[in-house]
Amino acid sequence: LGGAAFRNALGALGQWQCDLDARTQVGAYVQAFSLEFPEEPTRDARRGAVGLTFARVLDGTRRPIVVAGAQVGSETSRRDLDNLSYDFLGARAALSMGVGGGWRGFAALSWEARNFDGVEPIFGVARRDRQTEVRFGAERALTADWSVAPAITFTRNRSTLDPNDFRRTQAGVTLRYRFQ
Repeated sequence: LGGAAFRNALGALGQWQCDLDARTQVGAYVQAFSLEFPEEPTRDARRGAVGLTFARVLDGTRRPIVVAGAQVGSETSRRDLDNLSYDFLGARAALSMGVGGGWRGFAALSWEARNFDGVEPIFGVARRDRQTEVRFGAERALTADWSVAPAITFTRNRSTLDPNDFRRTQAGVTLRYRFQ
């Protein structure tokens, strides 16, 4: 932001996947991160999460794929500030399918609940967030290694603290290179 880093993250992610059959995959993961905010060191935190994943290729000429996941975890203030520490849980689901002309369309829905550990000193209330996100887009291979994916995302965060209660719409295009 303004030429300076907003947040630095250092961490690790471990993931296990198992193909149950040619069309079904399940998985689990664990992640741990140290977060540092160069301009706001009081927000420095440790974040940990565990999650489960599921993917299934469905029958059909458009090769629909359903993906789902759930996770739980916590983010803990490195300055022992309860109002900046919270537990979270969330779920995600997505559907991807061929839509013609080499494009695969997708729709995704995610939800996350965050319950903060302490009272926010300025507002006198413990923060609770409930965030819902809906994303629509499509992806098309340009070459064997490159693809392009335009998408639009709608986010609604309901919070007990007005400054954190918001709606956001984002549009973007991802250009992806796959190392093979």
